[in-house]
Amino acid sequence: MKSLAGLRIGVTAARKAEEQIGMLERRGARVLRAPSVEYVRLDADPALRSATDRVLGLTAPTVVITTGMGLRGWLEAAGEWGLRAELTELLGSARILVRGPKAAGAVREIGLRERYTPESETDAELLAYLLAEGVDGAEIVLQSHGEPLPALTDPLRAAGARVTELLPYRWQVPEDTAPMRDLFELACSGELDAVTFTSAPAAQALIQVCGPAELAAALRGVLVACVGPVTAKPLLDRGIELAMPSRARTAALVNLVTEELGH
Repeated sequence: MKSLAGLRIGVTAARKAEEQIGMLERRGARVLRAPSVEYVRLDADPALRSATDRVLGLTAPTVVITTGMGLRGWLEAAGEWGLRAELTELLGSARILVRGPKAAGAVREIGLRERYTPESETDAELLAYLLAEGVDGAEIVLQSHGEPLPALTDPLRAAGARVTELLPYRWQVPEDTAPMRDLFELACSGELDAVTFTSAPAAQALIQVCGPAELAAALRGVLVACVGPVTAKPLLDRGIELAMPSRARTAALVNLVTEELGH
């Protein structure tokens, strides 16, 4: 295996970063941890409770789960309201679609199986699948990932679906942005060799804090490695060149960095 000895790599993940950092450090990299987003659960949000009550009144809806964290958070919130068993039963009668493997894993944790996962693991392919089936009059429940998803909900409603959108958590820029700014300064000074992204919100937050043009300029000459196309989109939209592994997995991401930069 190639070595990353002497290379400085920034990791922007906020959740489950330890595995990635450990893999990079075992290969010799010097890792700067710069968590670029934090997630806030919305258990007490009246909108989440209201949407959940509406969902529990449905009969065999189509339920779209976009993230494992979202499903787990929704079930935990339902448990605090004394509704977890009822929600799990409803999900058992639903046709479940998931965006990717993490969402599928959360579905299987509660003894259920998904009906469909898009090969690209993107919202766009999920939407195309639903529209191709025809959704006029359909009840669709959408668990959004950290912010509303009008790119999904608007076309579905325009096609005649009745959509209930749930937001079990939201993302925000961390109060302490110093690690993000340290990463930016290292990139500007040419001391950063690579930076990894495992979520689109982390990419969006770094763009927000550093400025899109400034970040794009700083990352020229830096290997920008994204775990998959959903994560990559905010960066690609701003013209930032990047690389992605063939499989959207943390190990594949680290292997990509190793192959590209290792010696």
